[in-house]
Amino acid sequence: MDNKEENKQVGNQSNDTTNNKVKNSEYYDENGVPKYEELINYENEIRKEIELTTPLVSEKHTIDYLTNEFKNSEYEQSIKSVVSKYKFIRTTRRDGNCFYRGYLFSLFEEIGLNKNEKLYNQIEKIAKESKDVTERQGYEWVVIEDFYNMFNEELNRIYSIDKEYIVEYLNKLFADKEKSNYLIVFVRLFIAAYLKENKILYESFVFEEDFNTWVTREVEAIDNECDQIQIMAIVNAFGVGVTIEYLNSNSVDTMKFPEGECPFNHFIHLLYRPGHYDILS
Repeated sequence: MDNKEENKQVGNQSNDTTNNKVKNSEYYDENGVPKYEELINYENEIRKEIELTTPLVSEKHTIDYLTNEFKNSEYEQSIKSVVSKYKFIRTTRRDGNCFYRGYLFSLFEEIGLNKNEKLYNQIEKIAKESKDVTERQGYEWVVIEDFYNMFNEELNRIYSIDKEYIVEYLNKLFADKEKSNYLIVFVRLFIAAYLKENKILYESFVFEEDFNTWVTREVEAIDNECDQIQIMAIVNAFGVGVTIEYLNSNSVDTMKFPEGECPFNHFIHLLYRPGHYDILS
């Protein structure tokens, strides 16, 4: 047998071995079809079910809603401390945007319902300055313009609407998926630019990865969950703090960002259970 024939046989054996490994691997079924397609389809089905059954932001429930939700669960005892501190809860959809949506809804509610002029002036100023921040960090105006305009228009409208209509308006605004997502995308792009501009303060929290790459994947992309870095950046960028009631099976840990006083002395209150945020008041 010459070398060419021998190499050909060896090559065929190698290909057969490779094909068998592919077909029998954890990533492919017996027909060589990638299993991850099944996972993607399954996740899409879950998302559709959530969209059909869960509002983006619910109506306001009395805090007893939590007692009923966690009855006979591992959280039944620990939830009692939350129930004793708050009167109402609004649930948000589990779609990766729950922190952003809860934070924005509460912020707009404070500005519109309580006509908090100081807070309104602050957010209006920051929102307008966000154009310069995003452009300095390389975001083209044609990309951010619609989101920027939507945020500023809604902010001004919410402050100008009579108090008696503000809750109804906010419910409709945040029930509109397109408008609600526009507001969230604005915040995501602004915070992404803010993080890049203040990279020296945040890059130590990102390990073994380029910081800007992390920002693009974890902050800019819609439906990606909000972790502690994003929370710190949002609080610092807007000057509005957040108090998070962190639900554990045995207790509730209260976490404040920032830990001391925030610049404008206003805190938004959220409930956190693993992977999800709801609005407390």
